[in-house]
Amino acid sequence: MREHNEYYGNGSRRGLRQRCFDRLKRLGANSHVVRVSPPSQSSRDFRGHARLGDYADAGAMVAAFKGIDRVLFVSTPQPDIQQNVVQAAKTNHVSYIAYTSIYAPDLPQFGLEISHRQTEQWLRDSGLHYTILRNAWYTRVQQGLINLAAKTHQLPYFSGDGVISSALRREYAEAGARVIVAATASPIVTLAGKPYTYPELGTAIGTALGAPVTSTAVSETETKAQLTQAGVDATLVGMAVAYQDYTRKGQNGEAAADPTEFERILGHPLTPLAAAVKELLP
Repeated sequence: MREHNEYYGNGSRRGLRQRCFDRLKRLGANSHVVRVSPPSQSSRDFRGHARLGDYADAGAMVAAFKGIDRVLFVSTPQPDIQQNVVQAAKTNHVSYIAYTSIYAPDLPQFGLEISHRQTEQWLRDSGLHYTILRNAWYTRVQQGLINLAAKTHQLPYFSGDGVISSALRREYAEAGARVIVAATASPIVTLAGKPYTYPELGTAIGTALGAPVTSTAVSETETKAQLTQAGVDATLVGMAVAYQDYTRKGQNGEAAADPTEFERILGHPLTPLAAAVKELLP
């Protein structure tokens, strides 16, 4: 009988993967965890077993999964290479795999939905016992606006009445850890927060700061200008504008986001928006 092991992949979600490790420790599964990482990533701070592997190397993934019972498959935005992970799990007769997909993959999600839809189909076709975790956004996508409001007590927005849903990365990590330990979740699990408007985000930031924040409807150009003039990092400026544009356009499933399933898996309510923002204050 094989050990109860979990796998966390390389790629763009290293923060999520590490938080999943931390949560598994709290759940008492640490001695049975195997982390698979490419040679470029250090495993010095990981208390458990470590193996080398890379999504782009099909043979290395097959070797890395040898003897593994359960896989927590953390996604990467690189197209095509995720098929190697699914095939490696199938070759090694992994008993259960949970994949971190994206919320509402049938709708526009910055183009990220394309790779996720394909990977979901590979899982369906694999014959494996699987769960697809359809994760909504991290609240940290609002970091640029949070930084601006913390400095100026102003929140410019051009998103109209549009809404967006999010949760803290640690909450997605906890859900992923609980799902992989229990291995009883349904094939599709939706992990989304309660939808909110950008003025509601402004109110939440004000609560977190303990001082009012004024939300003002302005143009996209003015929003970008205020962020830039306040010295917000250029990457965060781009993110702030992109997510407001996404929210303004709608047709993305955000209005239908419901935290019920997320909270059921966690066994407790999601962190309220103001408290989540407080964790992200600069």
